[in-house]
Amino acid sequence: MPTNKKQLKRMVRFVAALRKEQYPNRTSFVKKLKNYDLENNENIACSEKTIQRDIKALIDEFGAPIEYDQENRGYYLTRSDWSFHCPSFQDNELLALAIGSCVAQKIFPAPISSNIEEAFNYQLTENNYDGGFDHLSQMMVSSGLNVTIPPDIFNTVYNAWKDRNCLKIKYSPAKGETSERIIEPQILAFHGRAWIAKSYCHTKKAARNFAIHRILEAEALEEKFKYKKEFSNDVETGSLYNFEVIKDVKLQCDGSVLTYITEQPLHKDQTIRNLENGFELEIPEIMEEELVRWVMAQAGYATVIRPLSIRERIADNARRMLANHST
Repeated sequence: MPTNKKQLKRMVRFVAALRKEQYPNRTSFVKKLKNYDLENNENIACSEKTIQRDIKALIDEFGAPIEYDQENRGYYLTRSDWSFHCPSFQDNELLALAIGSCVAQKIFPAPISSNIEEAFNYQLTENNYDGGFDHLSQMMVSSGLNVTIPPDIFNTVYNAWKDRNCLKIKYSPAKGETSERIIEPQILAFHGRAWIAKSYCHTKKAARNFAIHRILEAEALEEKFKYKKEFSNDVETGSLYNFEVIKDVKLQCDGSVLTYITEQPLHKDQTIRNLENGFELEIPEIMEEELVRWVMAQAGYATVIRPLSIRERIADNARRMLANHST
């Protein structure tokens, strides 16, 4: 059995990576633990030799069916029915699980939200908790979800994404005619108040986004699909939409915008230079649509210096808005 709590935490995270089919190896997992320590101050980082000992303990003491995959250069589970029977949760860990369950239930539509509640209730039967959860009733999750998704539609899309089955759907877009498609739901994303299935569309032979609330009918097919590398890159970069990216952007903003752009940056490497009447904002790269919408939302308190093409596009938008709102 694990000799200390740090080893148990490492094992739990390693098994989770195996379950997620991330193919962890000693080098990648050591790096992951170091990054986790920097973000959460857990002090569980270690050497590759220690990870190797943890893997051996999982195999010898817990019977974990772990093998190394040469193609993916990482470890994997040869059997999905193996269970890691680790010690019970501590109070702070169970509370964290309760918070996560509360948030997830308010974001996921039925029937997944009910499944999450049942999973948490099961954990309560297996673990003792000295505190209470009454305060969670006062935690508001403002997801902005104001569209209705039929439970059978969401369940079909969700299971097809999970099990890697192709989907036959009838789709009604915001603009255009209703059509039938065969798709591979590569990514499931909650974005902009809606659930999106970013998919490879067999009909268009290209990547397409499908808002799940606009799917009128959905049928899982027997045909399986594989995750495509380009979609995995989108997950890592958080790129849901394939809009054109523009580089070397410079804005001049009023000082009233500073707090918002600092709290919610447009790019992790953006730079700010204070001016007498505001500040200059430089952005290495950003999606064109995101930049245009952000500048328009500032109601004149952000001005594009470069590129000139975006400056002209925003000016055209402003003239059209002015014409439509003139008395």
